[in-house]
Amino acid sequence: MEMITQWLGTFGAYLSDVADAVLGLLIALVDATTADHLEGAAIMALLLLGPSLAIGLARGFWEGLRIEWRRYRAQPRVIDGDTLDIRGERIRLFGIDTPELGQPWWDDQGKEHDAGSSAREALTSLIDGKRLSVKVLREDKYRRSLAIVKVDGRDVARSLVSQGWAFASPGSTRYRRTENAARRRRRGFWRGDVMMPWDFRAAA
Repeated sequence: MEMITQWLGTFGAYLSDVADAVLGLLIALVDATTADHLEGAAIMALLLLGPSLAIGLARGFWEGLRIEWRRYRAQPRVIDGDTLDIRGERIRLFGIDTPELGQPWWDDQGKEHDAGSSAREALTSLIDGKRLSVKVLREDKYRRSLAIVKVDGRDVARSLVSQGWAFASPGSTRYRRTENAARRRRRGFWRGDVMMPWDFRAAA
């Protein structure tokens, strides 16, 4: 039963990504087209989305079958807001990005803080003393393991984004709706002023 539940959760995550992409395109169509051209634009969208939908569904099904959750009792070392060290293995939280250590941010009172330290403290509080479940998806270009990490059944990356201490990775829709909700509620970094981490690194 546990394996079936995990498979459904993984498959469902990919289906959610596909649904987000479809919804975003449809909204863009409504905004960008007039009533006279909407039918033709909708047909073109379906032609473009068809292969992507098929690939997304197939990928979700395959990834759901490849369930390889690891469970750790040992407390990991928190490197920064989106990276852990577990027994010498660097684990990078999949689908999110957090500010660099030493990167400044200003709260709603105009007080300056270290954004990277704020994100690291948020991650530490989420996993402190807890048992982790880790599903490694692949390695990134820095040879870190990109992974989904859960604590008590909750997706740690999603929790960070929900609290406003992490951002959805550019080009990924996995946590986009969660990020939009955190922005509306002015949580974490959203209650002040912070540069997106990818912009900060590009400017460094």
